[in-house]
Amino acid sequence: MRLFEQRWAIRILACLHDQRGARFVVLKNRLELASESLSKGLDGLMEQGFVQRNPGYGHPLRPEYILTDAGARLGPWCSRFEDTVQRLRAADVVYRKWSVPVLLSVDAQPRSFTSVRQELGVTPRALSQCFDRLVRADLAQVQSGYATTSAGGLVVQAAWGILGSG
Repeated sequence: MRLFEQRWAIRILACLHDQRGARFVVLKNRLELASESLSKGLDGLMEQGFVQRNPGYGHPLRPEYILTDAGARLGPWCSRFEDTVQRLRAADVVYRKWSVPVLLSVDAQPRSFTSVRQELGVTPRALSQCFDRLVRADLAQVQSGYATTSAGGLVVQAAWGILGSG
């Protein structure tokens, strides 16, 4: 679940999987990220053991990054997740901090605001804003409680692939 807390982690893993490794500048341009955001994302993924610098590649000031064995197990799932999110045109919503945990929480059955808030430990304001974004993006709906839509279900299915492979 920590991967979903880091805004760029899934996208970085997907890109490294698809490209079979990449230099910093290639990742930065492909993902359209600021250098600082990419550095933080790569540092977090290296700390978690999913990414490493390619030990036998190039100049030390222009390192190439590759997936570790653990990252290689997640890579295909991250790539599928990214494909799903892009197909739904929902990246701006899905890659926010609470979006995927909230979708996972409400997928099995409609849930009340309070039960989701208590389960995830999210503040009422953050959860309210998250639900607003998810409903506007047609990824969640309000019935007798909050629930996923069919598009939200696709995101959840792709997320479970990542969680099941880790």
